[in-house]
Amino acid sequence: MKSRFLVRMDELIDVAESSSKAVCLNLETASYLARRGDHIESRSIVHRVRSEGQHLKNGTIGAWLNFAEGMQFHSAGNASEAKLKWQRCLAIARSANANEVVARVSAWLAFVDYTNLSISSLISNTREALSVLADDNFEAIARTNLTAAQVFHLCGDYESARLFYEKSRTACLEYCDDVMLAALIHNMAWLRVSARRNQTLQGLETKDEGFLVEAAAESTSSYEKLIDSKGLDVMTPLLGAQVDIMFGRYAVAIDKIGAKLKDLRSQGLARLSGVLIADCAYCRAQIGDIEGAKNDAIVALGSISQIDHVDDLAVLFTRVSTVFKLTGDLEKSTECIERAKELWSEFMLLRKSILVQVGGHPGFVA
Repeated sequence: MKSRFLVRMDELIDVAESSSKAVCLNLETASYLARRGDHIESRSIVHRVRSEGQHLKNGTIGAWLNFAEGMQFHSAGNASEAKLKWQRCLAIARSANANEVVARVSAWLAFVDYTNLSISSLISNTREALSVLADDNFEAIARTNLTAAQVFHLCGDYESARLFYEKSRTACLEYCDDVMLAALIHNMAWLRVSARRNQTLQGLETKDEGFLVEAAAESTSSYEKLIDSKGLDVMTPLLGAQVDIMFGRYAVAIDKIGAKLKDLRSQGLARLSGVLIADCAYCRAQIGDIEGAKNDAIVALGSISQIDHVDDLAVLFTRVSTVFKLTGDLEKSTECIERAKELWSEFMLLRKSILVQVGGHPGFVA
């Protein structure tokens, strides 16, 4: 069944007031298809537009073309190429006074900044998106509010996060953007699961009931299947694996992680390899595979790199500390848990710092 978004786009293309407007709408469709994981269809549209050459004479088409190509790179996990395309898109859109594209691409660049925790750039890109944001630019509205929600959720301000999630959800529904809505549901679930996991690992009181977290993860998978979205087909099973660990389904978690580890790099998610291998080490230790657990723990420690996020490292060191304790290497266990404590403290300070930085800026006031 064709999505409501694609049906709507077909209708708009049929009644477009000019051929250039129809081309821009086709490129918006290509961007959506890339987000949904339909890469062949997306590339076909972009190739046709580029071969026709209208972008050489029309700045707005040129901006849309670079936006769609950037989304293709982004959805394929090539963040650096996506950012280059989107920066080119932004420059062209500014010169062409294509404010609709300026708002969209600035919103997506802000999201890239969030994934890298580049907060000053995130604030700047959000400000630019909002400065030209029209009331009917629902993709940009949904993306800016979803990014703000993710920032507040990461930092533990759940009430502010809820308000921005609701704004994003409303914009998704207005525009029939089921893929953005799937991303919203997915991100809410991941952040809930991560928050509960982190609280458990630190010995803190958990805020979410376990069955609610599991329901959130299951809803994510069900909705993605319903709309035939393949854009999150690596991360959604890994989300399920985190829930399996939470409920002691260790062998199932090992299988899910093992099935997707090889796909992380192609999705631009290589930084998660270490923490997921540490999860496997922990699971193996729990089911008595001591040798396998120790081997995975060593691999996890050896995979640490500069691109790893501090909270992922805190989880990694906490997990392998448990493994080394169970394998009898108490000295290594103590060393790892001390490092984990340092990293958890760094993460708490980072959360406070981010809230201070975004506080009061446009796009971050509920």
